[in-house]
Amino acid sequence: MPSEARLRELQLECHADDIQLTEEMLSWPEERAREYLLSGGEQLDSLQPPAGHCAPCESREGVVYTAWRVWDGLSDVCMRDAGGALMCVAVLGELIAFVGSLAELPAELARLNRVDYGDATIMPGLIDAHVHIEFDPRYGLHDQPELSVSQHDRQMQVRAAAMARHGITTARDLGGRGGAFRLREQIRSGACIGPRLLVAGQAVTRPGGHCHQWGGAAKDETEMVKVIQRQVANSADLIKVMATGGVRTAGTNPAQSAFTSKEMRIAVACAAAAGLRVAAHAHGVHGIRACADAKVGTVEHCSWVDERGRWGCVDRKCAAALAQAGTFVCPTVPASWGQSRFQGLKQTMGAAYRVMLSAGVRFAAGTDSGAIPNVWHHQLLDGLLVFGDAAEMSAAQLLRCATSEAAAACALEATTGMLTDGYAADLLVVPGNPLRPAHPQADFFEELERSLRHPLAVVCRGMHIEPCQPPASSYPAWTASGDVRACACTLTARGQAPST
Repeated sequence: MPSEARLRELQLECHADDIQLTEEMLSWPEERAREYLLSGGEQLDSLQPPAGHCAPCESREGVVYTAWRVWDGLSDVCMRDAGGALMCVAVLGELIAFVGSLAELPAELARLNRVDYGDATIMPGLIDAHVHIEFDPRYGLHDQPELSVSQHDRQMQVRAAAMARHGITTARDLGGRGGAFRLREQIRSGACIGPRLLVAGQAVTRPGGHCHQWGGAAKDETEMVKVIQRQVANSADLIKVMATGGVRTAGTNPAQSAFTSKEMRIAVACAAAAGLRVAAHAHGVHGIRACADAKVGTVEHCSWVDERGRWGCVDRKCAAALAQAGTFVCPTVPASWGQSRFQGLKQTMGAAYRVMLSAGVRFAAGTDSGAIPNVWHHQLLDGLLVFGDAAEMSAAQLLRCATSEAAAACALEATTGMLTDGYAADLLVVPGNPLRPAHPQADFFEELERSLRHPLAVVCRGMHIEPCQPPASSYPAWTASGDVRACACTLTARGQAPST
């Protein structure tokens, strides 16, 4: 059983300063306490949706959510009713039935149960376009513990529940050994709580290349096609290709290309034949050029590493080609770039992001959680804020990266990422106005963080999910000797490093 001091250590390790510690936790096994903290305070026995609490809305009942404002996922400002009426979003089953002023709500929807949040904003759920749900952030990417299938499933379910409770309603899993396929089906069937999950399966890579341990190595074009077809047979939602070496696989070089432009075009064509897009891991300049030439769907990391190992060496012509091809970039900026020791890298890459923005490149938010040690799967907001600061984005630009733009990057632009009639009922209710500072001297991102850190409500595909707990107003007396909240950094996470 953990001691009081060990519980406080676990709270810091799990970045769970918002979860109130209780005396009951002293009687729990340490692993149970860890999973509880990692899940955002979710009791392990409640990962399955209980009737009436996390069940999808019945179409004969439905819900009308009301608040002062609505942000649709596209606009630069939140919408309010000119006459002072509340704004609302009506949900029937898994879909949005109406978005607009409560004064204009159709009569057939006015009879639905109504939940009012007052001075708050209803907005689309968040999207993390780059996760690795199979992997435990406490360990290195290739140093994961051996687990039984049931143990692994339980850990993935805890991570998925934590993501949903922190407002992430869609996620794209970009590689692993196959466990994410099981989790996707468990979420779809309602066996556990979690975001809509898109799964790539085994990544296509070279023998000995980045993440070859996952089983997707291909030495030539023929084997590349076989790996892709194997993922298609497993019902993959997209294809992942390691276009360059990686940071976390020994013997590979992030600056070096793994595949030629011709091979990348073959991968894209093979995926397209199955109706799928390609997400390409690419750090090096030459690999990014091959991705642009092949017109991949997304470039992950896009670090612009040159042959001398320097990051942020943008090829402006290539950036323009990415924009013209409609290729998205998912930069996977970790919160640790906000620390002083990473300021040089943050400034260098921030300049690169601004060059890409000026060229018309579109960005999607992603964490690379599970692959980067100590980047937890529910921490999308932490890295997002650092990325927005580095790229000098407005609050609306940044939020679009995690909603409507991310949806388009995931080929879900007709399904989610926006609040509009007929779209999936993926939404958050957050306090205040995330797009406007609370007072003239406040920073835009301060209000954005304040709003999104602890949502008032989370709805995922029409399912009501209990949001993560707000900071405790007071801690139990036995924790008074150590101020956990003061020790846990809000915008940075210990031990994080550059992307994989």
